[in-house]
Amino acid sequence: SLEKIIGWLGAETDSNFDIDAEISNISARIKELYKDRSEWANEFTELFIADTVTRLLHVLELIKTGDIGKLLLEIHSLKGSTMNMGATQIHELCEHLESHIIKGDSASMKSTFAQLYLRFNSLEAKMLKEKPASQA
Repeated sequence: SLEKIIGWLGAETDSNFDIDAEISNISARIKELYKDRSEWANEFTELFIADTVTRLLHVLELIKTGDIGKLLLEIHSLKGSTMNMGATQIHELCEHLESHIIKGDSASMKSTFAQLYLRFNSLEAKMLKEKPASQA
């Protein structure tokens, strides 16, 4: 469960996350990418959410097993995905996490991952809640 993961990682609440700004950035990026194909926008968003959930769960497993090489590759991929999607605040956390991994700072790595996980969980919930009823 989310509570167990966050407890294991030692996360605190994330008061610095401006979820509305993040959603605004993502919406602007989707409109930019799919201005002529609005019917693809929701599918793209759903793919981003599903892919990110899968990546975050994989990252958690890699943190547990200590496979630093694979962990760096996964975080780098997640960093690129969030940048492409316009999720700038989550992208920034991916950059910090990548830096902590490279430095071998395990405590900061776990704490930053927990913040990343919390932010994405909040973002996913709000994006799904705000999805038009006709598309739910």
